[in-house]
Amino acid sequence: MSLSLYRMMGVLLALPLLASCGGHSPAEVDRLLGFPPPHKTAVANSSDPHAALFDTGVDALTAGDHQKAVEAWKSYLTKAPPHLQRARDVRGYVTLLEREIARRFAKQAVTREQTSGDVAGDPNHVAIVPFYNYQIKKGEFGPEQHFSKAVLAFIMADLAKVPDLKLLERARIDALVGELKLTSSGLVNADSAARLGRMLRAGTIITGTVRDESGDGNYLSGRYKINTTAASVNNGAVLGHQEADGPRGKFFDLQKEITFEILQSLGITDYPEGVRTIHTKNWDAYAAFAKGLQRLDSGDFSGARSAFLRALKLDPDFELAKTNYLDTPDGPTSLDQVKQAVTNRRAAASEK
Repeated sequence: MSLSLYRMMGVLLALPLLASCGGHSPAEVDRLLGFPPPHKTAVANSSDPHAALFDTGVDALTAGDHQKAVEAWKSYLTKAPPHLQRARDVRGYVTLLEREIARRFAKQAVTREQTSGDVAGDPNHVAIVPFYNYQIKKGEFGPEQHFSKAVLAFIMADLAKVPDLKLLERARIDALVGELKLTSSGLVNADSAARLGRMLRAGTIITGTVRDESGDGNYLSGRYKINTTAASVNNGAVLGHQEADGPRGKFFDLQKEITFEILQSLGITDYPEGVRTIHTKNWDAYAAFAKGLQRLDSGDFSGARSAFLRALKLDPDFELAKTNYLDTPDGPTSLDQVKQAVTNRRAAASEK
């Protein structure tokens, strides 16, 4: 076989792998993620002292106990080095499992409401429902969900750092919104939001809108406006309205203003310094991250990973982009495929 043919075969074999990395080589991806060089990762992969925890998750998944599988695999992830291939695979498995658990929860919540009703939870049990996004361009006015998802993700990441608060998982909220066939515009309605809050057994519900208006010149010359409302699920009382309005290029400051005002409405004045950490000041990285969230929600995992990786390349310190990249499945896209993958992995290990 000629040398040129060997080279051509090498290129063809590498194409699927490069596609899954968003056009970046595996070595470049690892560099962006802050992981060790490939040769060190290969050595670490050959011996995983926490494999027993992984196997516990496999056994639970095989038995149909999805919650136990998630718990075992999350425990595994707290111990295993994040650059291990198995750890990277498990993060994707957990995402798929949590989506399935959320879908089942949503169906149970609807049944529960129809039979026995729901009651509100503790005030510090907070649900933040999807925001509604208005994008204004060239005189047109219409809803877009790109940036509302990113603002929501930033606020949730901030509030999750506050020990006094318990945030409901985004997967459960989105699953219930889908089960009830609610649109984000409908969630601005107080009655719809309160109903959702009761079904989620939250004590506080937060709704919001994002208004993105392009400028006439530089794309950062437009304006950005975020409005949120925190309300009690128990009695519908408004705990506070929050508003931040300013230049598009100051989106990161506006988001923080909203976070601090939400905390003030909830009566929380003491919170970790990490809440003040800016997620990114790069608008292009922010836009790529927003696109990644949209593609993730639509089930386009490959597109989501590419978008998150682009955000990370534009801003290497964008930790939320890194987290979402690693949590997005790369390979199996369904629970059946996960079961097959872990079964094959176990079979291969037993043959050694």
